[in-house]
Amino acid sequence: IVGSNGYNTNIYYPIVNQCRNTGKVEGDSYVGGIAGRSYANSSYIPKVEYCSNTGKVIANSDYAGGITGYNYYGNVQHNNNQGNVSLMNSYAGGIVGYHEGTGNISYNVNSGEIAPRYSHSSNTYMAGIVGYKTTNSYAYIQYNTNKGNVKANGSYAAGIVGYSNYAYVRYNSNAGNISSTS
Repeated sequence: IVGSNGYNTNIYYPIVNQCRNTGKVEGDSYVGGIAGRSYANSSYIPKVEYCSNTGKVIANSDYAGGITGYNYYGNVQHNNNQGNVSLMNSYAGGIVGYHEGTGNISYNVNSGEIAPRYSHSSNTYMAGIVGYKTTNSYAYIQYNTNKGNVKANGSYAAGIVGYSNYAYVRYNSNAGNISSTS
């Protein structure tokens, strides 16, 4: 639906709201069912909310998410992903592949499978909600539900967050099976 929400655009307070994707989305990096990349600066905080994806999301490299592949300081809330997410390398999530900075990841549901693109792919940081959360700015990852299975040919596989640095991860639930070869 959106290749980049807010990054290098003249759109202030960009909001992606009530969108639906049913088709396959494939690319090299920054691949998402709704937004490939959601990006903020000091003037605005982007939002991706009340959206749904049922299409497959495939990244031939890094950063894949059922809703957004890469989120920088934005809010991703009240979304539903049912599409399977796969990639060659790292940072995959049922909702967000890679989350940097503040911004809430809340009230989302994932039921899609998170898995390597190929059986020989080496994958790390794969999870049902957020694959990787970084930066020394706190974010809330809360009230999310994962029902999808997570498979990784590497380390850091989880039902909610594969790796977390500076995040409040609370009030989430996981019902998916998690498997990792490391």
